[in-house]
Amino acid sequence: MSEGKKTRKLPPPALLVFAVLVVALAAVLAAWLLRKDAAQPAADPAAAAEPGRWIAAVDPDKARYAPGEPVAFRVALNRDPDQPLAGKLVFVAKQAGRTVDRFTVEDVRLEAGEGTAEAEAVWTPPEADYQGYLVETYFVSGRRTLDHRNTAVDVSSDWSRFPRYGYITDFPDMTPEEIRSVIARLNRYHINGLQFYDWQYKHHQPLAGTAEEPAERWPDIANRPVYYDTVRGYIDAAHERAMMAMNYNLLFGTYTFAEKDGVKPEWGLYTDTEHRQQDGHPLPQTWATGKILLTNPANPEWQDYIFREEENVFRALPFDGWHVDQLGDRGIRFDYGGRPVYLDETYVPFLKAAKDRLGVRLVMNAVNQYGGVGIAKEAPVDFLYTEAWPPGLGSYGMLKRIVDNGRYLSENTKNMIIAAYMNYRAADRPGEFNTPSVLMTDAVIFASGGAHIELGDTGMLGKEYFPNKNLKMTAELEEALLDYYHVMTAYQNWLRDTDVREIDRDAEADGVELSKQDRPETVWFFAREKDSDEVLHLLNLATHSTNQWRDDFGQYREPEELTDLAVTYYTDADVRDVLLVSPDRRHGSPESLAFTTGESDGRRYVRFTLPSLKYWDMVLLTTSP
Repeated sequence: MSEGKKTRKLPPPALLVFAVLVVALAAVLAAWLLRKDAAQPAADPAAAAEPGRWIAAVDPDKARYAPGEPVAFRVALNRDPDQPLAGKLVFVAKQAGRTVDRFTVEDVRLEAGEGTAEAEAVWTPPEADYQGYLVETYFVSGRRTLDHRNTAVDVSSDWSRFPRYGYITDFPDMTPEEIRSVIARLNRYHINGLQFYDWQYKHHQPLAGTAEEPAERWPDIANRPVYYDTVRGYIDAAHERAMMAMNYNLLFGTYTFAEKDGVKPEWGLYTDTEHRQQDGHPLPQTWATGKILLTNPANPEWQDYIFREEENVFRALPFDGWHVDQLGDRGIRFDYGGRPVYLDETYVPFLKAAKDRLGVRLVMNAVNQYGGVGIAKEAPVDFLYTEAWPPGLGSYGMLKRIVDNGRYLSENTKNMIIAAYMNYRAADRPGEFNTPSVLMTDAVIFASGGAHIELGDTGMLGKEYFPNKNLKMTAELEEALLDYYHVMTAYQNWLRDTDVREIDRDAEADGVELSKQDRPETVWFFAREKDSDEVLHLLNLATHSTNQWRDDFGQYREPEELTDLAVTYYTDADVRDVLLVSPDRRHGSPESLAFTTGESDGRRYVRFTLPSLKYWDMVLLTTSP
């Protein structure tokens, strides 16, 4: 044997036998695992064999949860009239495309018959605060995934980070069951705060009776009956669902002849320098007062008076706060002594005084953005609220600008609620809301990072006078809005969180024009950044002839759905994954898109194809593995 040539020792026969057995066992285990995986039904929306057939509803028991608090889900399942069916429910909790948890309810049995059966599941989310989760639910029978539906969960210790505002405006004599049914319906949309509109007796004397002995009933401003037990019942039912209850009232309103209740003319707001004509808002003759007379919010005696009245409210009813309203820009007005009063400059001092005196949550309506700058910068409000009125705030682009300005002025500390009344002229008479105009408006507001106060006990808002209920939601609209609210809640960290920032990006698409403006006959797009991830929003205006959101007479047509839309998005980010999320597709479940990267004229890009774009697509471009 020559030097340098190495010999190889053969292993003992026993080791050879052991190695062969290990390889064989590994092969058997792999084959068993493959067969086991093949036997498992896919937890994928695309695998649902009968979408919409079996799962009637999936609802969490609350609108918001404290960190560490368990979530109880109620699932309603449709029965088959002719035969029973056995299966199980599979739940997959996700944040964007990442699976956070998976849990199952076994042995779900549907007896033959009409109606629905119910199943329940309990899940404890991760303890991190201010997080949104999508919860996919699959009904599985044997090896088949029969149906799929989603809901969302908001884990937030406080509502003000991600407000979703609704309203209550009818307070007749109601049973506790009727009240809970209304609140349960709003809970399906994850509404976490309610404005109690026109519940009060008088604007300057909101509580009828005393704090110790409130009246059993009273007329509101339109002479509608209000029952104390109904107001209290709604507050309690809202609290059971972790919804905040806000007491609505103007900051400067009195009835005529309010002097008999202790209101002084010296507190008034006047249209002239000699206090001959007190400013006021006229009302129908059949109402409790011919007009609302206005006071000077800066007057310290008026503040003391109205704060004392509000203290009585909070002693008699467990409201969480005061939703403060105004009437917009009144022009130049004067106090009793003839000095000019600039109303927008009085709001912040009034709110600060109210906070100090009452110690409750505050929200104030910046009507048409009047006073909005000061409120956003300095006022102790939980979030921002603007009533948008055309023509000044009549475009889709202006809705986005309202949200953007609010975030900028508050240094990204306060989110925006927009009151935008849909199909306004159509609401003068009975009819139905126009589904395309409502969905497009919600798509714009939600994509911009805001929320839309629109849902309440009467259905949906069509007028600034909330009790107007001429227009009804169709079943199609109610169902579609569930997915929109699920998406807003589940993806709130990418839509509305404090670290989400607007970024300037370019994008192109084959066969359709992409525009950075809300121009008709284009796809409007804008981009946001969260940490190192980016979010591209695309809103389909390609078949729109206008960019006006209100659709006064409810005539907008459903947009033509764009399919197989090839998009080139220019970014320097090191993109690892591209996810598509849309409330118009798969109930908002994320789906991973194939993509390529490249460089053109010195600019890096990501290219992918959207399967469809109906109203709104959100594309998450993640950079972490």
